[in-house]
Amino acid sequence: MNERGFTLIEVLIVLFIMSILSVLSWQALDHVDRAKQRLDRSQTQINAIQAVLQQLEYDLQNHANLSLYLENRPALPFSANQPWELHGIHWEQTETASTLYILQAIDQQWQWVQWTFKDQKLYRDEATAGIELPLAQSQPHFVALPAVHDFQIQTWIPARGWQTPPLLSQRRATGVEIQLTQQQNEQRFTYRKVVVLP
Repeated sequence: MNERGFTLIEVLIVLFIMSILSVLSWQALDHVDRAKQRLDRSQTQINAIQAVLQQLEYDLQNHANLSLYLENRPALPFSANQPWELHGIHWEQTETASTLYILQAIDQQWQWVQWTFKDQKLYRDEATAGIELPLAQSQPHFVALPAVHDFQIQTWIPARGWQTPPLLSQRRATGVEIQLTQQQNEQRFTYRKVVVLP
């Protein structure tokens, strides 16, 4: 009995099928790798945003509440015409930048913690602490989050609801809503966090 081997055409067909399977396998692996890279980038961005929001919450909750010191008549670092400012929190907005000033008491001194939105970046800086007015301010230096499209805050006024600073009400704000919009792959995502003021 003669054993019959593969013909050249059969061998070529097998090689062709194997090459197709190899290409499909490579494309599948490449797709999985690209998907993993996108997920890693997305997770990195989410982690960065969470870190920024947590730091903002910490700074706001540890601000120096000037209304607690009014009986002792301390030197205030700003005019403090509004309850918002007496709370040790100040918001300034210009055509080129927005800055959230948070006053903190450090070793019996005053210090500004500044969150500045400028040139599509969000900066966090700590100015030099001091006891003499005017207090030192810091220029935007440390980038806390890049690719930021917008940075806004609102304050919760009892019986008034959410208000945008500067405040006209004499009621004390009891909460702050942070709105952070980031640009990601030609899409904009807005993140919000509400911080209850102590």
